Amino acid sequence: FSLSPIAELYGHAYYVLAPIFDNGLAFLGETDKLVTVADARFAVIQPGVDDIVVEIEGAIGEVVTVSAYDADAGQMLAPISMTVADDGRASGTLAR
Repeated sequence: FSLSPIAELYGHAYYVLAPIFDNGLAFLGETDKLVTVADARFAVIQPGVDDIVVEIEGAIGEVVTVSAYDADAGQMLAPISMTVADDGRASGTLAR
């Protein structure tokens, strides 16, 4: 794997690097944020056989969308959106 050099003087690129779990999936987190997997946001990130289960913390009613990449298939998984419940938590599963 290699990263392409930036050819323009003021050009820039933003990369999210994520480990690939044994199941071939990489959790990318909230890809619309600069910090995609913040410690204060994610209480659980648990890989399964063909999925990743996540539990988040946030403001009541907040909608949080997370993404993952399937390295075996070479494509993104469908993102999921979770709504934070009255206890300040939400959970979801990103699956193949």
